[in-house]
Amino acid sequence: MKQIASSILKLFYKPIKALFIALLILQSMNTYAGVLVTVPSTPGTDTTSLLPTNRRYNYSAARMIYTATEIGSTGTITKIAFQKDAGATTTSVNYISIYLRETTSSTSSGSLPSTFPSGYTKVYNSSYIDNTMTSGWTTITLSTATSDIFTFSGGSNNLEVVLIKTTSESGTSNYPIYNCHTTSSAMSSYYYNNSSAMSTTFTGTTTTRPNIQLTFENSCSGKPLKGTITAPVAAVCSDSNFTLNTTGLTIASGMKYQWQWRNAGSGAYINTSSADTNTTLTTSINANKDFRIYSVCVLSGQSDTSDAITVNKMDVSAITALSDTVFCSGDSVQLQGSSSSGVSYLWYKDAVSTGVSGITFNAKASGTYTLKSYTASCSGVWSNSKTVTVNAMPDTTLSLSGSTTFCDGDSVILSVSSGYQYQWQKASVDIYGATSRQYTAKTSGNYRVKITNSTTGCTIYSRTISVTVNAMPMKPIISGAGSKT
Repeated sequence: MKQIASSILKLFYKPIKALFIALLILQSMNTYAGVLVTVPSTPGTDTTSLLPTNRRYNYSAARMIYTATEIGSTGTITKIAFQKDAGATTTSVNYISIYLRETTSSTSSGSLPSTFPSGYTKVYNSSYIDNTMTSGWTTITLSTATSDIFTFSGGSNNLEVVLIKTTSESGTSNYPIYNCHTTSSAMSSYYYNNSSAMSTTFTGTTTTRPNIQLTFENSCSGKPLKGTITAPVAAVCSDSNFTLNTTGLTIASGMKYQWQWRNAGSGAYINTSSADTNTTLTTSINANKDFRIYSVCVLSGQSDTSDAITVNKMDVSAITALSDTVFCSGDSVQLQGSSSSGVSYLWYKDAVSTGVSGITFNAKASGTYTLKSYTASCSGVWSNSKTVTVNAMPDTTLSLSGSTTFCDGDSVILSVSSGYQYQWQKASVDIYGATSRQYTAKTSGNYRVKITNSTTGCTIYSRTISVTVNAMPMKPIISGAGSKT
């Protein structure tokens, strides 16, 4: 029996273990379903009203207070709905603005704060149609812009909803009528007028409050996950925007985030001006910087900070010449840039790519040379420039006035182009005084000329001319023969 039980346990162990692990993973994931809250919880039809839109008049406004106890939930409000009782219309209102804020008051007064809309979050500003149904919930999906997101924390705070119809339009019939609840004290204020829009003063207050539905995202709780920042894979261009992304952060209503930076490796962290809902940061640097993100669950008061990452600025490579940048044709100069880890390089001459990569370049032609440094995160920064001047060699064309083989007593004139300095040589030895562009060779030997451009200093030898001088025959001696008489 023990063996059978053991076999059965082994058979189910792995699936049960896998299921347990899966449940743990699901529990740790930041997935949040919407929560629908209706106030009152069992909405009735004890009374009706033109609130909150009051489309009988050109201009209207309404303010309603809903207590934290009635709402019974916290988090980011993503949708608002009002319960329509009657009135079919297909004409939309342009525009309706909806503002939310938390308040400790449980009654609605006769005016808005003089600083309105400061302190409120405008969650909607668009056209609104009360739909064509004769009755039912008319839902408004709120703005998802970062600055428009509103998070309700509950506790001692109640919810204040302000709806303002800001355009001059009214209906003569079929204007919507809404189901409302009669409250024990005045929890609503209203405004209507055919001539002017509301400023801050309501027409009056009432115990008739429209029924409402609120859609919440689930809220954060406990200590949030600090997450990890994904840094650029390589150095970034100075003063060019790049984006830091995050993974593993707690994402939920009630979460706030603060990006911080400091000079790489030293100093106190400084808060950036990014919105407190941003889990990414687009910024730029002009020096190496450390970044981190601080996360706080405002509902629990607990927080954590990510590990810092360093973003490096692409350094500008400085070109140096390892020898003179002015030289004669046939020579060269090696140009060298300063290197950085993880950086690629490409050499340019006169703003045109040479196709040569690497940190050194052997320049043989005149031009202006620059070095482009680039990475996957930076399309390129440019070095200082180096101008190379290559001077041409003198003309070495050598001409002859006659044959280079001749008899003793004759000669051949060797000539080169004018405009230079000259030194003729025989057997590679300077010929004293032979410094003109022509030289008359009278003896056998190998002749050449050293030609120098006095302006550039470029010197070159001509080709070698071999001269052969043949000796003349000896003169014959004529003598007489025979006897004397």
